[in-house]
Amino acid sequence: MSIGCLIVGSRTPPVEEVIEHGRTELLVDFFNPSEIAATVADALQRRNELQPLREAARQLIVQNYDLYTKCLPAQLQLLGRLAHHGS
Repeated sequence: MSIGCLIVGSRTPPVEEVIEHGRTELLVDFFNPSEIAATVADALQRRNELQPLREAARQLIVQNYDLYTKCLPAQLQLLGRLAHHGS
């Protein structure tokens, strides 16, 4: 997602926490091989048309999961709280 690749992911709660079908990526039933194949084939046919999804996915990842501005500061803050609590 961070490099702008289209994701066809499983429609399961952990994935749905990040991916929104039709807005940032495409979701399918994990146990439905026909749906997976049809969605991938359709995505390949509509590659240019789905560019807005790829752009929205990249923006979502950069805004919410960037290592230096989001994830690392949150981890350091957590470690600081844990260290403070333990002393």
